[in-house]
Amino acid sequence: MMTVSSHPLVHEYLSRLHATAVAALPKGQAEDLLADITEHLDTATDGGTADEATVRSAIDRLGSPDEVVAAALGSASGGVGIPPMSYAGPGTSGGLLAPAGPLAPPTQPTQPARPTHRIEQAALILLVAAELIALFLPLSAPLWVAGLVCLALATAWQGRDRVLAWAFVATGLPVFLGSLVGAGLLATMVSSVCTSTSVPGGGVAETTCTQNSGTPWVGVVVVVLALSYVVAQIATLRRLTRALH
Repeated sequence: MMTVSSHPLVHEYLSRLHATAVAALPKGQAEDLLADITEHLDTATDGGTADEATVRSAIDRLGSPDEVVAAALGSASGGVGIPPMSYAGPGTSGGLLAPAGPLAPPTQPTQPARPTHRIEQAALILLVAAELIALFLPLSAPLWVAGLVCLALATAWQGRDRVLAWAFVATGLPVFLGSLVGAGLLATMVSSVCTSTSVPGGGVAETTCTQNSGTPWVGVVVVVLALSYVVAQIATLRRLTRALH
């Protein structure tokens, strides 16, 4: 009487399964696994009388001996079976083999959190605010210092952007105050000099005034420099703001 294990394909498969199971599983579990697989193949191939294509298909559905043993190990440890047909463990029905559960859908790569650039935003707000209220030194000075600290901690601007930030944003308050001082000094250069001339015979003295206008080109240069600084500062603020988006 022909048995399933006498079929050449089944015999070769069960031999490899036996060697793998004995090496990886406890003796009792290995014997149970071999008996279960033999019973399953006996059912699937009508006791080994099915044609070769049917036998080969039944073996292919089981997976390789390594996969079957790995599934048995996963079942014993509470894990998820690896092969296409997961070994359910001894004592279960249905040939002790069940299709493996559906594969979990591939996880989508998580998008990195978009930086908020709060330090950079705080630096711009504090430095510009300090410049706008420059005349109120008790308030503008602390804002300016806090802005400098935030600018030093900022990491979003590198290279040229960082140089421009320090050159045209961090210097806003001192440049504004310096401009006021310069305007005051320029005003002192424009002065009037008056001289009185006595008239013989006790008449009314004649007063002559002359205006010292200094050097007019100095004022023009100061105005041009101030306007150039303002334009450069506005352009820098726009550049730094775009770099944060």
